[in-house]
Amino acid sequence: MDYQPTSAEEEYLSKEQFCKECHISKATALYLIKSRLIPAINTQKQTKRYLIARSDMLVYLKARELDPTLYKYQKSYSKKHIKAYSHNRATQLRRLITKEWADV
Repeated sequence: MDYQPTSAEEEYLSKEQFCKECHISKATALYLIKSRLIPAINTQKQTKRYLIARSDMLVYLKARELDPTLYKYQKSYSKKHIKAYSHNRATQLRRLITKEWADV
């Protein structure tokens, strides 16, 4: 059963509509939803999965104006960014740390 808000209810936007109106990427919108910085309804569908109330979008836009760093997308490092150490290098680092932090 598809959810359709009635005229008496609040208007809801899909994630794509939210992105267009807020001028943000889909990845940023998903980050905001997953981190619960913006409330959204999960419809469990493959398309138009998240519904965001227009009033919540307006609150987000006002809050983002006041503190933009709070809502900035935090790009996590993938495995390709993590430098792999050889066994010898790991052993050298372990010795160095043990020597430097012997007093601690």
